Amino acid sequence: MQLPYEGGFVNEEWERNLEGYHLYLGKSATDLINKICDKHIKDDVLVITSIVEHPAVKDAVERLGRTNKDHVILDYINGIQNLNISQVIEACENKKYKKAFVMIIGTQVTTGEVTPQKFFIKLKDYLESQGIETVMAIDDAQGMYLVPRNYNIFDYVIYTAHTLVREHLMGMLWSKEELDFGMQYAGWLSQYYKKLKVMLRFQEKYNSFSDVMKDELREYLYTDYVNYVSDSVPYIFSVKVDCPPRFIYDAYTADNWLLDYEVKLENADYLNDECFYIKLRAAQYITTPEKLTIAIPKIKAILDK
Repeated sequence: MQLPYEGGFVNEEWERNLEGYHLYLGKSATDLINKICDKHIKDDVLVITSIVEHPAVKDAVERLGRTNKDHVILDYINGIQNLNISQVIEACENKKYKKAFVMIIGTQVTTGEVTPQKFFIKLKDYLESQGIETVMAIDDAQGMYLVPRNYNIFDYVIYTAHTLVREHLMGMLWSKEELDFGMQYAGWLSQYYKKLKVMLRFQEKYNSFSDVMKDELREYLYTDYVNYVSDSVPYIFSVKVDCPPRFIYDAYTADNWLLDYEVKLENADYLNDECFYIKLRAAQYITTPEKLTIAIPKIKAILDK
C-alpha cells in the first residue's frame, strides 16, 4: 500500500500490519459496507454477523433477503466473548456450505466491548477445516489505531475517517484484492494522515477519558437505574439508563442539542424500549475540550430526571 506523501502510514507497526493491502475511499463506511455485502452475500453462502453490527450490515442482509436464510447472528455475551462458535458449527452441520462471508465489528461503538482476536482466528480455522472458502471482513471504525490488532487474517478492514479526525467525513477500506469500486486517491488524503498523526499523540487523554467521566458522574453511577457499561476500552464512555427514553427526552429534539456537544443518546425503539444509552467518545473532545464542560451538566440534567 503506497500512500501519497512522504512519511508512510501512521507508524511502522501499522504500516506493516496492512502491507500489501489496497486502500479504497468512499463517501462513507456505509457505502463501502453495502458494496462489500453486495459482492459476497450470494445464494448458498453462509453469512455470519453479530447482534451489534453497523446498521448498514443489517440493512444489507435484509435487502438481500438473508435475514432468516443461511445467516448466523452471533450473540456477544454468550458467544463472541466466550469464543463460542456453536451456532456456526450447528449451521454447518445442518447444511453443506462451500463459502462463508463473515462481517463482525471489532470494537462496539455503544459499549466499547472488543471482539477478541482469538475469536476471529477460531472462527476462520473452523470454517476452513470444513473446506469452506471464507471471506473475513472487520468493521474496526472504533478500534483502529487505538486497539492493537493483527489485520492479516482479514480480507477487508473498514474504517471511518471521522472517528479520530472529525472534519474528514469518508469511509476507508483496506482490501487484499483489487476492487472495482471506491476511489484509490484523493487530494486531501495526505492532509488527513498528517492530522491523524497529531491526534494519536494524545494517548494519555484517550486512556484517561473513562476515568475522568466516571469521576464527574460518580454520584449517578451504579445506582438502581444507571450502570456503567464496560472498561474494555478507555476512550469510550457509555452508561445504560434503565428508564424508558420516552419519559426522559424527546427523540425529535434531544439529539439536536446534545449532538452539538458530541453526546449521543441511543435506543433501538424509542416508543417501546425500557432503557437507553448515553455515549461519549474521547476523540470528539481532544480538539474541542470546551464542549465537554458544557456536555457534563447536560448529562446530569438528564439523569436527574
